[in-house]
Amino acid sequence: MFAANGIMKRLDWTCGGLAEGLRCYRAGQFFAAHKHWQAVWLELPDPEKTFLQALIQVAAAFHHFQRGNQEGTFLLAAGGATATRSSFTFLRQIIDSSALPRNSRVVEGTGNGRY
Repeated sequence: MFAANGIMKRLDWTCGGLAEGLRCYRAGQFFAAHKHWQAVWLELPDPEKTFLQALIQVAAAFHHFQRGNQEGTFLLAAGGATATRSSFTFLRQIIDSSALPRNSRVVEGTGNGRY
């Protein structure tokens, strides 16, 4: 746990569901990552909840990308971007970028209908 603005935050990426999700994400097991993080997300208050929602949506988008589902990829990546923007202040205050998933850049369209 760590403090930001005097409020104790409950995101510990070294053990439990967050750590397991991060391990799965780094291994390209995006569906499993999203399931681990979702179990933690259910118990969180905002702003942590919104932040983790963004990561869940990005992981789900990558899962859809792996399966060739362009529409699912686009919709979930857009949702992850929206959730990330709404929790940006929280992110700036507390996140060490080295702890974030390595390939969290949203897949960009190429203009030819492929992602």
